[in-house]
Amino acid sequence: MRFECYATEKINNMNPVEAFVKALVAKWYIIVVVAAFSVLYSTYTALRDKGVIAKAEAMLIDATSQIKGAAQNCMPLITDLNQFWKCLGEPNRYAPTQEDTDLENSLKNRMQGVLENDSNNAGTQSNTNGIPRLPSSGISNTNTQNAPASTDTSSSSSTTPPIILP
Repeated sequence: MRFECYATEKINNMNPVEAFVKALVAKWYIIVVVAAFSVLYSTYTALRDKGVIAKAEAMLIDATSQIKGAAQNCMPLITDLNQFWKCLGEPNRYAPTQEDTDLENSLKNRMQGVLENDSNNAGTQSNTNGIPRLPSSGISNTNTQNAPASTDTSSSSSTTPPIILP
């Protein structure tokens, strides 16, 4: 009694040249991908150890700060092109508003919560329906697909729709 599966049947019924080419491409693809990831990882670790990535990050943060400073200080001068170009040449430093500071702090706290949640619950699911808990960000992870719609129209504040998780 011979046992053959669908894949074996498909290969047996294939043109030999086609089977050879497909096997060759599949093997070479795996070889190239593994080699590429190995080189990429080695390059990343070497650059991280030399401090190149930290320097690049500092340069990007500085450039972003300069761009924000130019946007904050030079945009009001856009109607006078001479003043606008002078401002772009030497923009003032970015001075964050209270709203910007609050946004940045909330994003940092949310990311810190996500990172802590990932490290504390590595692979565990703490909800009964198999959905991992979200960090305390004000987002509910309950299924609201069958929830009745709110009929209270007395509130004039705008509300965001609930986020429905699978």
